[in-house]
Amino acid sequence: MKSTNLALAFAALLAIQGCSSTNVLPVPPRVSEQDVVGKWTGKISLSEAASNRAAEQTADDVAGKQALEMISKLQFPTELRPDKTFSLVMLFIEFTGTWSLDGEAVHVRFEGVNNEQVAKAMEQGGGLFGDREFVLTVSEDKMSMSGSPEGDPGTVFTFVKVVDEEEIDDEP
Repeated sequence: MKSTNLALAFAALLAIQGCSSTNVLPVPPRVSEQDVVGKWTGKISLSEAASNRAAEQTADDVAGKQALEMISKLQFPTELRPDKTFSLVMLFIEFTGTWSLDGEAVHVRFEGVNNEQVAKAMEQGGGLFGDREFVLTVSEDKMSMSGSPEGDPGTVFTFVKVVDEEEIDDEP
């Protein structure tokens, strides 16, 4: 009798739960838009090859290397807004654009700038923020994200979430 009751209970459990995997609850995404919206502090690092390429593109090799060294020490305030726009300020130049979230990756597209010379370079696909997309991977703790511009793996942007407004240091 006990084995009949156990078999009936097991059959009832299977009927309630179902045998297919379609009844498994979906796993929520690890990163949400709320995790990335807010203020960040950005920094650039260049591989030796990327640094050499950039120095070769300047008229004065010494001045070019000094500029790259200064840029690598620079921190720049960045804000990702809930309306999917962002702003990034580097050396008093404000870059703007849009962002989207795809899984654990933040896709950033630069679209505007408040400097005419930089805007012309961007239109021609030049400069660091030319017509390309950045894909930033959000860290496990959601307090940083990093990635490279499309087609330039030697240049890495790293952003750290601002918890305290005094964390942003825009001095070179």
